[in-house]
Amino acid sequence: MTKSTQFIITLLSVMFMLSTVSLKGEALQANPKVTITGDMSLKSLVEQIEQKTSYTFVFNTSVDLNQLVSANFRNENVIDILKKAFEGKGISYEFIGTQIILKNAAVSPTQITQGRLIKGTVRDDAGEPLIGATVKILGTTTATLTDVDGAFTINVPLGSTLEFSYVSYNTVESKVTNNAPIDIILSSKSQALDEVVIVGYGTQKKINLTGAVGVVTAEDIQKRPITNVSSGLQGLVPGLTIQGSANGGLPGQSNATIRVRGIGTIANTNPLVLIDGVEGDMNIINPNDIENISVLKDAASASIYGNRAANGVILITTKSVKGNEAKPQINFNGYIGFQQPTKLPEMADSPTYMRWDIEANRNVGTSPNFSEDDIQKVLTGSDPNYYANTDWVDALFRSSAPQQNYNISINGKGNNMGYLISYGYLDQEGLLTGNAATTTRHNIRLKLNTKVADLIDLDANIAYVDRKYSAPTGTLGIAEGAIYNAMRTSPLTPVRFTDGRWGYGGGQSNQVAVLNDGGSQVFASQEFTGNFSAKVDIIKGWTASANYTMRKSNSLREILWKTIKYYYPETEDFWYATTPTNAYENRDYTNLQQTLFAQTDYDLKIGKHTLHVMAGFQQEWNRNTSFTARRDSLITEMDPVLSLGSNNYQSNSGGGDQWAMRSGFGRINYNFNDKYLLEANLRYDLTSRFVKSNRGGWFPSFSGAWRISEEAFMEKSRSWLDQLKVRASWGILGNQFSTSSNDYPYISTIGELTGATDRVTIGGQANDVYTEIYIGNPNLIWEKSYSTNIGVDVSVLNSRLSLTADYYVRTTKGMVIDKYYPNQIGFSSLQENAGHVQNKGWDIQIDWNDRIGKDLRYGATFTLSDVKNKITRFGDPQYGTYNIKREGDPINALYGLVADGLAMPSDFEYYDPTSGKYKNPLFPVMSGDKDLVQPGDIKYKDLDNSGDIDLDNDRKIVGNPFPRYTFSFRGYLNYKGIDFSFLLQGVGKADGYIYGPARHAFIDQSTYPQKFHEGRYQASNPNPDAVYPRFTYNSNLNSKNFSTFWMEDASYLRLKNIQIGYSLPAKIINPLRLSNCRFYVSADNLFTVSDYFSTCDPESAVQGGGNYPQVKTFVFGINFTLK
Repeated sequence: MTKSTQFIITLLSVMFMLSTVSLKGEALQANPKVTITGDMSLKSLVEQIEQKTSYTFVFNTSVDLNQLVSANFRNENVIDILKKAFEGKGISYEFIGTQIILKNAAVSPTQITQGRLIKGTVRDDAGEPLIGATVKILGTTTATLTDVDGAFTINVPLGSTLEFSYVSYNTVESKVTNNAPIDIILSSKSQALDEVVIVGYGTQKKINLTGAVGVVTAEDIQKRPITNVSSGLQGLVPGLTIQGSANGGLPGQSNATIRVRGIGTIANTNPLVLIDGVEGDMNIINPNDIENISVLKDAASASIYGNRAANGVILITTKSVKGNEAKPQINFNGYIGFQQPTKLPEMADSPTYMRWDIEANRNVGTSPNFSEDDIQKVLTGSDPNYYANTDWVDALFRSSAPQQNYNISINGKGNNMGYLISYGYLDQEGLLTGNAATTTRHNIRLKLNTKVADLIDLDANIAYVDRKYSAPTGTLGIAEGAIYNAMRTSPLTPVRFTDGRWGYGGGQSNQVAVLNDGGSQVFASQEFTGNFSAKVDIIKGWTASANYTMRKSNSLREILWKTIKYYYPETEDFWYATTPTNAYENRDYTNLQQTLFAQTDYDLKIGKHTLHVMAGFQQEWNRNTSFTARRDSLITEMDPVLSLGSNNYQSNSGGGDQWAMRSGFGRINYNFNDKYLLEANLRYDLTSRFVKSNRGGWFPSFSGAWRISEEAFMEKSRSWLDQLKVRASWGILGNQFSTSSNDYPYISTIGELTGATDRVTIGGQANDVYTEIYIGNPNLIWEKSYSTNIGVDVSVLNSRLSLTADYYVRTTKGMVIDKYYPNQIGFSSLQENAGHVQNKGWDIQIDWNDRIGKDLRYGATFTLSDVKNKITRFGDPQYGTYNIKREGDPINALYGLVADGLAMPSDFEYYDPTSGKYKNPLFPVMSGDKDLVQPGDIKYKDLDNSGDIDLDNDRKIVGNPFPRYTFSFRGYLNYKGIDFSFLLQGVGKADGYIYGPARHAFIDQSTYPQKFHEGRYQASNPNPDAVYPRFTYNSNLNSKNFSTFWMEDASYLRLKNIQIGYSLPAKIINPLRLSNCRFYVSADNLFTVSDYFSTCDPESAVQGGGNYPQVKTFVFGINFTLK
């Protein structure tokens, strides 16, 4: 048994023993004695009792607490104080646990004029009783209050109207026509304002926030049939840009890319993700375990996390222990469904391909590969082994693939111990044929909570994830993947020859054969997370807490490459083998992350002044190891192990790295009369990733807010204005993972040269050669991001309409870039803090929630955000094939030639009938292309007016692939038991580029046409607006250089989700001991509206084709709760 396991078992045992201690807080606080003296109002008296005891008062605004009292209570118990203070004041009181209910003593049902006796209840939106709600006969002074169950009784003359009111809730009227009970639901005026938001190392009321924080509820996540959380966040938070994975909907590999307010660096741009305070992977957590998600977008909210927060912070909080001792709550949610591809390349059939091949050869003056007789062989099916008609992309995919997901949780209390146990199971199959890519995931979570002597809270939060991904080896990667290679396989090749063996025609391998018989890969991972904490109430308002967290993961990837042999169908002679030998490889990875944490909080309220102070300490360790071993020439491919491989073909490698961080942090919140709000955060970090003199750094932030709506001069607006608050913040964030090397970027790395000529012979013996493969820089420090944010929060019309808007500027200084040097100094590049980048943007969210009558509720949310990215310091530009990093431009801006349309016959001086070519182009061309260009080729603009086209002087910034104007629109409608919801999501502006076999045909001998090539330029149809240049066989004349001709509009609008549900009525589910039971059908990615390239998904704006497609899903589900 490991030490960590012993620690966990010991801690759990202590918690269970402590939970049996029957120290009741009620006994300790049965009759506390306090001292209160002086002349004051009853309201001041009540506030002092709350400060000095654990009691809280509940009362309606109709209770007059402005009456004065002369207090001279010295060491007296609360009961005696209230008896003396309220004597003759017309106020009665009632003790319910630690709550004291105040009522108007003069208001009593027995004092009301005789009439019909009406009974009923008053509840809130969630169905909880409202204690002390006023039930009044309209137009009279006759009224009563609801009791602790929300119930009331009142004598009402027939035909009268009852008015139901409660502070911060909308007033409702109901006419009395008979003796039937009246059950009223009051909707909250300020439910959103009273919402509690998770922030760094604590919580705050949303109304008191001074920073920019986006909130996602459990309902937002769980109403969709998502397999990972990153995809589920899309369209829910303004300023959060989420792009679908290049792997599309590939099971287990479809994690989306997340950017918080743009790109602040060229290295690590991922936000910090904390799950219950522990850094983790949001894509392996069970979405049904989530209670809420907070996205910290500015420095005011994120700087408390210091040098980990430059790219934003995402806080995921899992469901808490909420059950009761009498009835444990059992919840179930499950669905079954299927997936289909949204888009796939549409390949040309064999006769079309052959005719276009003849055209492509004719255009360059070479002999065609096919004749009309060959085409007839396809049409008649006379030679299916060599003249087949295969759509290789279609052959790879099944029409649909199943997926299923089941979740169950138990939440309750027993013997002073609160508990929550949940289990989730996901099974998703892929769409590829053969050994289809499949993922399974098991999530188990256990939460325990106990309170000792009403002073100490002990918590354990344990999670275990077991996941497995299996797939053919052929689906690895994109450029070498099965779909990519399928587009490069001739349609004349059959999937199988007539003898039943796998078909082959030279060139690319049969990808259906690869998926079925080419081998397999299995990735298995187990992750354990333990979070153990203790919190102590020292005195009223002062708490201290400590916790230890551990996250340990182990993963193993096993890859088996099998040899596929092809034979001539007519002779059965050997033709070709995919690999000379089979092979087997093991890749083993481990990670251990541990954190020690201590925190203390103090709350103080004096009159209108409220102060919150927090301070903490954190120590973190992280260690990774890896090991890879491989052997070829296996004796057998059945149940392979390394020992079955040849000793002559073996390799192994391994490595490990670790880092540590020590931090101190603090926060001060000041609130004056819920009107003026100030907050200051400060964190100091020490990291092992830099040289000792550069390890420490300070990360402060300051923010404030003004609730203008609370000012006296806004009194006349309060009938319609619920909230008007302006916010401002400034702070510094850090990024310690700004380098692309290892965990010690200041240390040079030595590596072996493995080339055939890299060995040195000394004394007749060959020796291995080692050299510096990475040059360390001891001057490296973390990148720092300076963030400024201005925001406004508005809520009107009883909070039915609300708006949140922010404008921000984020400047990263000291961005780590590769600085290139002449080789003469001994190395070519060195990482330095030499770059600056700036992001400017804004985001906005508008919400509307309302009801019509008693049964119909509806609402809608619209979000819109934009960000502009610009490098402000960089040094020498760095050029890519189609992008550039250069001062003054966005990161990885598209950089290419500017197309000037397609050449027409009139763009040449003359036509030479002898050669059949047009001569002397009248437009600028690249050097060496003058005798090659013909009508139908791309023309380019000569930007420097030199008379020629050259890449150094005629390229410019032509686009930006990073999405701008990201938006979403979602809504819901509930009527009685029927609910309906939808989510539309999209991008208003983005530039894309498609290259490789997904876009081109005949640029080499293995690039085959697709149906969209019908719109090409043809000599017989010289269309200047053709979507593709003329075909040129085995020539990349038009595709070798990126230009605006190949750019795509990657903006889109997508119906991300639509769902319809029905909840069974109480009369049906009550006999079944169910508190709710809902059936639903849901669909994801139903349609996309876009001008993007017809066969590719716009979320991957720049791609070479061959991506696994995005999938649309259809599911049927049920969720219910047992009483």
